[in-house]
Amino acid sequence: MIWIPLALYLQKTPDLSKLDHRKVRVTLGTPKCPLANASPLQLTAEVVSVQSSMEHGLSNRAKRLEKNEAMLFLYDQPKVIQIWMKETLIPLTVAFYGNDSKLLNQFLMPVEKDPNNPTLIYSSKGAARAALELAPELYPFKTGILCVGTESSRRKSSKRN
Repeated sequence: MIWIPLALYLQKTPDLSKLDHRKVRVTLGTPKCPLANASPLQLTAEVVSVQSSMEHGLSNRAKRLEKNEAMLFLYDQPKVIQIWMKETLIPLTVAFYGNDSKLLNQFLMPVEKDPNNPTLIYSSKGAARAALELAPELYPFKTGILCVGTESSRRKSSKRN
């Protein structure tokens, strides 16, 4: 697996809707993308990149996320992202990443008293391209960049044969 910064991954995938509900490997809390599989923290994230998927997110899920699971919200353009816990029944951590793949800020998000009518909104500190929801046990993690695992070109070419 080759690790590349989120920003490069987004450049290589101009139509984000093609990624909706795809599973990807991500790393976080590193100052640069690791070599091979040397990452300290790797997660499998489900990508949501169309509005209807983003609105649903992890709503109504009763089972807590494992430490190696996440949901990655990808946006076409950098903007201030706002996340809330509507109908979310499990506590989460949310981390916002800028256009340069760097962590902007992160929050621990407890379950709301009335999940059908949430009162708290969690906003990115500046323009973001992604929000990553993950297990609350991982909060807080080190500042760093978000990297996405891709297959090497050698592996891809061998699959064609």
